[in-house]
Amino acid sequence: KVGQLHWGGGTPTHLTPPQLLRLFESITKHVELLPDAELGIEVDPRVTTVEQIDTLVACGFNRLSLGVQDTSRRTQEAIHRIQPFEQTLALTEAARARGVNGINYDLIYGLPHQTVESIDETLDDVLIARPDRIALYGYAHVTWVAKQQRGFERGDLPSPARRLAIFRQACERLVGSGYRWIGMDHFALPDDELSEALDGGTLRRNFMGYTTRAGTDVLAFGPSAISQLGNAFAQAEKTLPEWSEKVFADRLPTARGHWLTEDDRARSWVIGQVMCVGRVTAQDVLERFGESFLDDYVGCLDRLKPLADDGLIEMSSGFDLTVR
Repeated sequence: KVGQLHWGGGTPTHLTPPQLLRLFESITKHVELLPDAELGIEVDPRVTTVEQIDTLVACGFNRLSLGVQDTSRRTQEAIHRIQPFEQTLALTEAARARGVNGINYDLIYGLPHQTVESIDETLDDVLIARPDRIALYGYAHVTWVAKQQRGFERGDLPSPARRLAIFRQACERLVGSGYRWIGMDHFALPDDELSEALDGGTLRRNFMGYTTRAGTDVLAFGPSAISQLGNAFAQAEKTLPEWSEKVFADRLPTARGHWLTEDDRARSWVIGQVMCVGRVTAQDVLERFGESFLDDYVGCLDRLKPLADDGLIEMSSGFDLTVR
């Protein structure tokens, strides 16, 4: 039984409407979608048509995540992604007119030529659409992985100080416009499920990102996809040829896996508390795992002191950690 179905990690709307329907039917004939299932998909407004939206809505998709990144023409030219905001807004309105009740925009800070002023202009555009959720990711310059990044140099990127100023300006602007700060890099309107989960203490994070569904297994399909199954992780082959070879041989395309130890599970829970709740105490850990947090994590706590000195976190002597 499936509570969430998500297509992404690429651009599924490179597929035609018949291909989208075929993919959906080939999945759902093997699983049961729960009545309140969340069906989400990542779309690129540059290649997504109204016909594709009609097909997705007919299948039951109720969440769309639109890649926006930045609306500055200079930055778009540097990252080779020309996308007029009018195009993004038109697709957003078309989806809403068809009953899609969850719209997410992906933004990135730290891109080439970004400034505090330019991120303000991007947010001017974004707030016109007022998406239900906004993901604000930090740019990672990894040219050895993403070859398309080789079109610009590190010198075009904001300095660390300016990058922090851009991030701070974006956060203050979004919170000032009525969004809730969710976890580390997400924002949501007060009536969104993520906001409700934050208030109710049920917010979780997995390989899909922030989620309202706790205690579920994540089954991931496709090259490099990572599944989270009970107390284990499993990752598929990273390259398409190796992945395809195993699939067409009727074999699971798993490349590697990891069984979680007791220590793994404890640390995972602590990390989840910090990322989702913004607070963890030594008493929490003791009650849940029977461990002395101050003794078992002494090395980690020492490395947190610079963050406390910078005012990013608060730490008490008995160890209550709160993210500011």
